[in-house]
Amino acid sequence: MVSCATTNVAHGNKHLIAFHGFGQDRSFFHPLADSLSGSYTCYTVDLFYHGHSTRTSCKEAITPDELQGFMEKLLKRHDIQCFSIAGYSLGGKFALALLRLYAKQVDHLILIAPDGIKKNYWYQWATFSSISRKLFKHTIAHPDLFFRLISVFQQSGLLHKRVAKFVANQMKTRQQRQKVYCSWIACRRLEGNLQENIRLVNQYNIPVSLFFGKYDQVMPWKKITPLLKNVHQQQLIILDTGHNTLLNDVAEYYQHHEL
Repeated sequence: MVSCATTNVAHGNKHLIAFHGFGQDRSFFHPLADSLSGSYTCYTVDLFYHGHSTRTSCKEAITPDELQGFMEKLLKRHDIQCFSIAGYSLGGKFALALLRLYAKQVDHLILIAPDGIKKNYWYQWATFSSISRKLFKHTIAHPDLFFRLISVFQQSGLLHKRVAKFVANQMKTRQQRQKVYCSWIACRRLEGNLQENIRLVNQYNIPVSLFFGKYDQVMPWKKITPLLKNVHQQQLIILDTGHNTLLNDVAEYYQHHEL
């Protein structure tokens, strides 16, 4: 079976499994792992299609069973019974998928500008049917129209310039566009129901730490946090940063605060 890949960092008594964002790899979580090293051993995971993941084909969607198969090997190898989960950006979608699979075993959930909370209508359009997926694939191969539309949306005020810059950077090369395509298309079956996620964290009394950047337009906290108002045990931390540097700022935050 193809899989993600992991590195365990530090040797604390508690366990944290961490999922990075799009275009990154597991090393991006190492600063946070170092900050928590007094209490946690962190297992930093390469997402599918990133780093040393062995999954290369995106013809078949990733299923919860496939993700669970990877996790079962990880938990057995390290004799892990209970653990915390962290997810940044795209990794938030994987963190929430794990929550639905292992809620009884989750000690703490850390969501850092997470994907998977608020529905992305571009994502819904690109993945919901075989026709839209073919159109999306065509856009990956022939992106000129896409970039023209991004420019028009930005100039008309429909798209914030920081978001436009972020999207353009992620779609710059053919290799990057292919990674976007695989990450979107293959992850469509990991989409969950927000109310189900909230029910699980409340049912099992799981504390949820929410980190957002004050200047983040990719995952703007003012649009996302109201959706989580019914979470019983939540801590909301707004840091003075944007999207791309948020993960390092969270690592710095935990140098001075306990998890």
